[in-house]
Amino acid sequence: MPKFVLGSVSKIAGTQITLTVGTEEKTITTDAKTVIISQVKDGTGYKNIPATFGDIKISSKIVVYYGQNTGSVYTADKIQILNF
Repeated sequence: MPKFVLGSVSKIAGTQITLTVGTEEKTITTDAKTVIISQVKDGTGYKNIPATFGDIKISSKIVVYYGQNTGSVYTADKIQILNF
């Protein structure tokens, strides 16, 4: 089962994202291998389309799928931008 965190983007600096999860802040690191997708409305449902790091904005709700973390620093394998 994949590991993930869900939260709201509070800061973007270079290739790092600060994600607010409840009352905690998580640092998300990205690299060239990080896959970014965006959820868009498709009729009565939603579908995922390719996205870029530039599509992530302050206050965006995102899901970060990761393989490893050290404390509150997570290395993102995939980021899904939620749009609902």
